[in-house]
Amino acid sequence: HFGSSGKRGSIRGPFRMPREQVLERAHVATMGLMDDEMELDDIQLDMLTNKVFKSEDGVYYPRWWRQDQVALLKHSWSARDGDVFCSAKFPILGVQRLLVALVEGHANPWAPGLIDKPHFADGAASHRGAESFMSEAAAWEGRRFFKTHAAPWNFPCRYPLEESATVGGPPPKVIVLVADPRHAIYVTWLFLKDAHGSPYDLADFLTWAKFGHRLMFGDVYDHALAWAQEVVKRPGTVGMFDAGRLGSLDPKEVLDELEKIAEFLEIPKERCIDLVAAAFRKDRDLEALSKERPNRQQWLEGGQLVEPHAESLHSFEESLNAMSSQAQEFWRRSLKSWVLSEHPLLCGLAGASLRGIASTPPLNLSVPMKGEAAHALGGCRPCVFALRGICRDAEEMCKYCHADGHMKAKRPSQKTRRVRRMQQEHMRTSRTPSPSPSHHHSGLAITYNPAFFPGESGFALMPPFQTQHIMGSFPMRP
Repeated sequence: HFGSSGKRGSIRGPFRMPREQVLERAHVATMGLMDDEMELDDIQLDMLTNKVFKSEDGVYYPRWWRQDQVALLKHSWSARDGDVFCSAKFPILGVQRLLVALVEGHANPWAPGLIDKPHFADGAASHRGAESFMSEAAAWEGRRFFKTHAAPWNFPCRYPLEESATVGGPPPKVIVLVADPRHAIYVTWLFLKDAHGSPYDLADFLTWAKFGHRLMFGDVYDHALAWAQEVVKRPGTVGMFDAGRLGSLDPKEVLDELEKIAEFLEIPKERCIDLVAAAFRKDRDLEALSKERPNRQQWLEGGQLVEPHAESLHSFEESLNAMSSQAQEFWRRSLKSWVLSEHPLLCGLAGASLRGIASTPPLNLSVPMKGEAAHALGGCRPCVFALRGICRDAEEMCKYCHADGHMKAKRPSQKTRRVRRMQQEHMRTSRTPSPSPSHHHSGLAITYNPAFFPGESGFALMPPFQTQHIMGSFPMRP
């Protein structure tokens, strides 16, 4: 918990030491717990690692990764005006389509061949060689979109970027996508399962990946913290956004986050509403999508473009609850660095993760409420306003189903409506009255403290609370 008093960068409360020292101690304690008590069977670990990954300096990369070519790219390639680099520590298949369409000026994020170009900069350098990739990218016209999983210290071009354009127009920029760690880990597991046929269930993957400390290309928590510092240093060229909101089932929430990205990239926000509407639209070339590798099954079933956020949170919590108490304690320790960070987005995401299942929407609201598959199975939720012809949103921008075949709800009779009004009036008048505002008592005011302090028995399940004596400052019930 950071206060306004005292030295900047210090932590107020039971800890009185520099923030960097606190984070380092938390990381060492967390990794020690995992190494001592939670290793998978060596044979399982070797099978997964040898098939998909290779380890270099303790970091896991795909087996086709060529560190020499990535280093050459880093020292030889310069971004040009208008370039957009997207850094995320988890797969962004659907988000990539949405952002490529936004940056490069395409009208349809479902368009076949939209992501055929080598947008994955350091991956393309590993496959084709750095010189070949730079030559090909130089021929692209207009604004260019690239993605990477890199942190600032191994960014795939000369970094930091120029903060002002040299020939007019916007300068090159970096958008960093972060998400609730539960979502980031889940979509990584799902990608490995679909693309590489990983035989392990989510609980085994959580153990192997050390809850995000051992994902591809490094630690998911360190990646976000490093970029959060860059946001503070270079707010004009580095911005951080919530990928989870882009995976919302509510098109309006997706639109709100996409408009923030567009504003940062100096792109007219008017383009966002058409892209979001297209992302939820069901007219897409299914044959072309089925041939793309990798693809998402939800695309072929009429689902939304971006991976659903709420579904991944429920799946993660279900697996976590079945794991040992040591594993659950390790998970809570893993979130401490984000809780102690000064970035409000990271603090908020970590706080949501700590609340567990209480932070997830109800299960019946965590599955698609519209789409061809949901409608065919009877699992969609009809828009009651569309049935009456008064919905103010277009079909694509409403999160409820506008498809044909729903029965219009019958209005209750006048007698039923009168009984309901009487019941509501009775409940309103029979409640216990609140105490008079003038009736004050001295006591304790409870204030939330987002810090995560260790006690004698390890870390608490939820962040503790601080108490402050405030005499006569607020009314209390007798």
